[in-house]
Amino acid sequence: MSQTPQIYSSLTLEDKVSELGKLTEWVASLAERIGAGKRDKFRFDLAVTEAVTNVIMHGLPDESERLIRTEASFEEGSLAISIIDSGIPFDPLTAPVKERPTSLAEATPGGAGLLLIRAYCDDASYEYSNGENRLTLIFQIKEAGENQSGASS
Repeated sequence: MSQTPQIYSSLTLEDKVSELGKLTEWVASLAERIGAGKRDKFRFDLAVTEAVTNVIMHGLPDESERLIRTEASFEEGSLAISIIDSGIPFDPLTAPVKERPTSLAEATPGGAGLLLIRAYCDDASYEYSNGENRLTLIFQIKEAGENQSGASS
């Protein structure tokens, strides 16, 4: 039998860019509660914000207002954050990523989000079931925050 996660939290957002501030606050609160250091907080926020931004910008049809759910659990030094939406089926873990430019002249806006998500997570999974995308990002806690004994960030 599996143990109950030490921490569970959820947040529901409207599919609007203006909601990203709430997301950042929620992720920061989670990081504080689990005693994560500054670098880990940065990784969590960047990857989760990129994933939710992709849902808002590309995954939900313009004509509809939909909700995006986020769920987090923490157990044994590992934080799992799931992003759930009812938009267009899309697996960001297998989607092709834009090649990195070799010079500033070759660089174009957009396309780096998938690279960032993949780079800052330790593991991830995706499934589409019952009309919902579920992307789960897994982060191992790599440094303790200032509140943890014997460690600093």
